[in-house]
Amino acid sequence: MNTCYQLLIVDTTAQTLLVVDGLTNAILAEVALPAAEAITAIYPADDGSKVFLPAAGNGGSGSIHILNLTNYSLYRLPVAISHPEYFTLQHTLAYFADPAGTLYTLDTATLAVTPGKTNNTRLSCMSLAATSEHLFSLWEEGASGLLSVMNTAGQLLREYRLPGAPTAMTLDAAGLAYVTLAGENNQLGLAVIGKEPGDLPPTALKLTCPHCKVPLTGYPIHLAVSETTIYLITEEGALTMIDKMTLQPTQHILLGQPLDTIHLLPNGQQAIGLSVMKGNLAMIDLSAGRITALTATSHYLGPIAIVRK
Repeated sequence: MNTCYQLLIVDTTAQTLLVVDGLTNAILAEVALPAAEAITAIYPADDGSKVFLPAAGNGGSGSIHILNLTNYSLYRLPVAISHPEYFTLQHTLAYFADPAGTLYTLDTATLAVTPGKTNNTRLSCMSLAATSEHLFSLWEEGASGLLSVMNTAGQLLREYRLPGAPTAMTLDAAGLAYVTLAGENNQLGLAVIGKEPGDLPPTALKLTCPHCKVPLTGYPIHLAVSETTIYLITEEGALTMIDKMTLQPTQHILLGQPLDTIHLLPNGQQAIGLSVMKGNLAMIDLSAGRITALTATSHYLGPIAIVRK
């Protein structure tokens, strides 16, 4: 297994993007970012040669920047877009949602921008994810949620109601969607959605502790998926590991550090957790279930990404 990777970190305070060698921790590049814009995501291209950096400007405007990971040059796509609050990428098609919840498709080859679904019901977009055939959009409506599945032309194929407030979503390699839910009394929940119309309706679970069998509580803020395991973190600093086959929690661990996102490393044994406001990066040993190293800064940190090399 190739375990080489680069860690990309947006330093919001310094308005720079750091490129770090994952094995040596050497800083490979420090790239100045546009002063009047805020990077909202880091999204690697399929071949790992570059990353897309959607950014929010002033007055509801937005832009897309691309960082070449060979020479670390940064350039802006010559196209005007709305504020890309949520963003995902599949091949040459980029999908994004503005703060009002309107969806757009950007063809990064032709630079054509196509408006998609308009948010007439004023739902709050929570996440976007895409496969080569489908766009998944996650919406919050009070204490419940809605998952919409569209084709690449923007045609709505199906929608699912979710029994809890959705907080995050990710797809696995097979195209299954995993959604974290905040349920009644702050109980942790998880929904699993198939990729085909004929699949069973979403499996929604209320998670219980694998040790004492009591309901798990907390606000789920992010998740990541490997071949065998779902990793869910809460804003209170708990990590729950869930078996993908049985959909049952196998471990529930208090990490001792509040984290905003979790990112799996190529070796399959570790993950990096990010705390935006505290400016912390935590190395997590997934086998031992604990933080083994903590990098604390005095800066606000923005999005991070793991790029396999």
